[in-house]
Amino acid sequence: MIQLDCLKGKMLPLAALTAAALLSSPTDAATLGWGDGVNLQPAYYNSGNVDLGWSLMNQYSEIQTVRIEIEPDEGLSINTAANWIAEANANGYNVIATYHNYQDNGSDSTSALNAAANWWVQNYSTLAQSGSFTVNLMNEWGSHNQTPSTYAAAYNNAISTVRQVYSGPLIIDIPGWAQETHVAAAASSMINDSNIVFSTHIYPSAYVQYNSGNWMTTGDLDALANTGRPVIVGEFGSGNSGGADWSGLVDYAKSLGWTVIGWAWNGDGGSMNMASPSWANNPYATSYSPSAYFNTVYDKLGSGSASGGGNNGGGSTQTWFQAEYANLSGDTSVQSDSNAAGGQYVSLTNSGTLTWDVTVASSGNYTLGFGFSAPYGDKTQNLSVNGSAQGSLTFNQTSSWSEVDRSVYLNAGSNTVQISAGWGWMNFDYVRVK
Repeated sequence: MIQLDCLKGKMLPLAALTAAALLSSPTDAATLGWGDGVNLQPAYYNSGNVDLGWSLMNQYSEIQTVRIEIEPDEGLSINTAANWIAEANANGYNVIATYHNYQDNGSDSTSALNAAANWWVQNYSTLAQSGSFTVNLMNEWGSHNQTPSTYAAAYNNAISTVRQVYSGPLIIDIPGWAQETHVAAAASSMINDSNIVFSTHIYPSAYVQYNSGNWMTTGDLDALANTGRPVIVGEFGSGNSGGADWSGLVDYAKSLGWTVIGWAWNGDGGSMNMASPSWANNPYATSYSPSAYFNTVYDKLGSGSASGGGNNGGGSTQTWFQAEYANLSGDTSVQSDSNAAGGQYVSLTNSGTLTWDVTVASSGNYTLGFGFSAPYGDKTQNLSVNGSAQGSLTFNQTSSWSEVDRSVYLNAGSNTVQISAGWGWMNFDYVRVK
């Protein structure tokens, strides 16, 4: 992405990991144990000769992977790109190296994709001498108009070219600016190579056109998970306008075991830079501090926040608890819906209860988000936590999946969160701890 207006000693380097032909389940296939991280886009500033800010990054242990975008058409020396990879390895990070050409973001030109593949053939050997990295073939190739067959055919050709020089796990961005999850899911069985990793990008502007026509939802992520291929979130951030719940989607991706990589450590042409000053403002800086945007990304990485604890007494990353796995009683039934998180939800009719076992690390005040739909009008239900009544919750009429929040006190360890029918006649998707 561009806006123009190790594992730190815990795991093996990415290129050293061997991907199974196709892993046995979406859980097994998550992301092969890669750590969360951040994106760097240095090529646009001082010909890439910038201080990458390792001294600041090294203070934040949840950053374990760096995805470095390499833009050859910006007059970048291949030796400069090799230095970035060498520095990242020397500082203990896993490295994803991405061919990037902003003019081809969202392009359907197969010649652009083939040019990226040929660039890897020409330059992989030089870059590989600088240290371990995993290849991300090309950033955001393919528009929302790609079909499963055209996407698979284009990538089959490009992948076979890259395989002349590289045999490790190969990351490929899904089409539609890395948002068309259903296209990639349908194309998965048509892609010949068994050692690929799908990458999706999540922003408020994330839109899924194929087989859906909506702002990205958790159900759209499930389509990728169900392929059995490894998946990562190659980019995420809060910038760009749109109706997708970028924060909730990233949380859900983490619940699937996917590695998430925030946009951006530095190099964004706008305001999504974690390090200050940005290279756009000062490409000669040698000292950095966290920006106002820093925690937006960092709080999503690993186990949580930059301060070492969560908001309001200890919450860290959000945790999802599906309704279909709750203890159900009375007039409740599990139903299917591809747009629901996990593809299922619970229908509550005349009477009944849903009881979740919710676990948190430390005692404190937390916000619970209840995923719901209420197609038959506004409904009021009753909430209790650990047997103590918390009053009623009102769910406004909507046929689409939405969310209602309630602040509650949770004990360290296990807690029971129960919804019991007041009016009944609505649907529940999940509860999540924020």
